[in-house]
Amino acid sequence: MPISSVALDTIATLDSGLVRHYQKKLTVWPFLTRKIVSFQANKDKPCYRWYKFKESFSADLVEYLLQTYNVTGRILDPVAGVGTSL
Repeated sequence: MPISSVALDTIATLDSGLVRHYQKKLTVWPFLTRKIVSFQANKDKPCYRWYKFKESFSADLVEYLLQTYNVTGRILDPVAGVGTSL
């Protein structure tokens, strides 16, 4: 069943309210494109293109976050996926 225009208008109104409420807390990082936060960026890397695992993050994103937040030592990655964090 298609969503009515009233429901879509309600969703748009609620969304606008949330954006206004959290506007001071939201930050847009141009570096974090759809390609970089999804597995798409891994398609160019030899060891990651062996598996099509769309639920994982890109290796570039993980590397960026680890360097940005100065993560050192051990990392707990309980599900490991394709081993990007490892």
